Amino acid sequence: MALQRDRLTLNTELRHLSIKDRIQLSTILDIDHNWKLLAAIIPKPDGMDGSLITSSNVKVLEDLLKIGKSPTQALLDFWGTSGRKRATIEDFIKLLNSCRLYRASLFLCNDILKLESFDHLIDINCSDSYLDTESINKMTNNLNLNTKGNTSFGDDKSFAGKGFSELSTNLCHQPMDKMDAKNCFLDPSAPNESLISFSTLEDNNAQNIVNENIMQYSYEEIRRATNDFADHKLGEGAFGAVYRCRLRRDSDFIAVKRLKSDFQKQFLSELKVMTKFSHKNLLSICGISCDGPSLLIIYHYMSNGSLQECLEKRPQCLSWSQRLAIALGTARGICHLHTFDAKPYVHRDIKSANILLDNDLNARVGDFGLVRVGSGADNTSTKPLATTIIGTTIYMAPEAYRGDISVKLDSFSFGIVLLELVSGLKPYDESREGFDLLSYVEERVADLDEEDERSIVRTIGDQSIGPLDERIAAELYRNSRKCVEQRKKYRPAMTEVLQSLECLERN
Repeated sequence: MALQRDRLTLNTELRHLSIKDRIQLSTILDIDHNWKLLAAIIPKPDGMDGSLITSSNVKVLEDLLKIGKSPTQALLDFWGTSGRKRATIEDFIKLLNSCRLYRASLFLCNDILKLESFDHLIDINCSDSYLDTESINKMTNNLNLNTKGNTSFGDDKSFAGKGFSELSTNLCHQPMDKMDAKNCFLDPSAPNESLISFSTLEDNNAQNIVNENIMQYSYEEIRRATNDFADHKLGEGAFGAVYRCRLRRDSDFIAVKRLKSDFQKQFLSELKVMTKFSHKNLLSICGISCDGPSLLIIYHYMSNGSLQECLEKRPQCLSWSQRLAIALGTARGICHLHTFDAKPYVHRDIKSANILLDNDLNARVGDFGLVRVGSGADNTSTKPLATTIIGTTIYMAPEAYRGDISVKLDSFSFGIVLLELVSGLKPYDESREGFDLLSYVEERVADLDEEDERSIVRTIGDQSIGPLDERIAAELYRNSRKCVEQRKKYRPAMTEVLQSLECLERN
């Protein structure tokens, strides 16, 4: 849970920094790849010997830049949730000072913590307050790091003799003109790459996956129907853009996902999963195109768009009974993923933007490019760490950053979706206190009796759709609160959540 700035202290765990503050720190540390200097000296947690970040981790972090994501953001997420004794803001400042990343440490002291004095934390004139150049170079060499643009790092004395107020003014607030736009993590509600998790589903080629029931479309035909992918763009994520088109005037609309060139694995993963199941609450595939410069997946077009879009732009279209129906449909789709095979499939990116609504407002879960085989609800062990975990930060359970993939990840994400249905609020909004929805709601209800769900929903319930249905809203909130339990072992599986929602529907 992110805390408001006025509640932060040096002893606050790093993971409680708000998304907005981490974004601002990322814009500082992504410059000239300064995050690599920090990565080189982060120790293992709980007093263990060695470094937390390995050379393979660094390679994964570097790859985030290729898709416009911030390696600093992922690094802080992973470090902040590692170990039993979590890193604190003071730990962060000390390491920043050790490798002379004063701009970031001053930002923490002055802008975030608003300390009146921090000479004891950042003594730039003390030779013992930072590692010598040879030590840091040795660490970075051990990780095979190439820190672009840091040639003057070891001899930087430019801070010596300056007052802290001058440093704060000149450094913490200087413009980001050196910042490449692609290195800046701007949208916390968009897919965000964190550090590490399972390997992807087995590599295969499309022809080995496609069966006779899947239609293969001509790339050229779809290119013409979308006016060379210039018209009717529905949205864009980390893996590619989605377009609406129809191939003939008398045909139904279809949705076409055009994948970016770097994401063939995601194409094959999504295709492999989607050919395994058929369920009315999971988005079905119409066909594919493999004969052009880009891989395409064709879906049925959902005329009412995503749940996120509907809540933001047309909330009056969703009555309380319809919101319950959408929650039920989504839960049924997720449960099918978790139970249709001997091993559960974990979606890993459940969010309102991936819940699509058809003409009758029936919910269908989409976007299966991140699905992985995971552990079941009763398995609390952590899976081996391997390649990359991708998800959406504000929907991600704490254990996701440690590479623990189980069906409980989807339970946590579904809990945030339920909060959206109850409150009608955006999952992330910088204009309110508590930028992410979970933090905002927890702040709003902090002084209320947590067992009195009806009083709580009278405080946070969506008032834009007429009279509040306290019974439905309270039950949705109760299930949400269970789903967002920080400890995985106390979080319900989706089958349990579905039973609770079905009981509400019957009564």
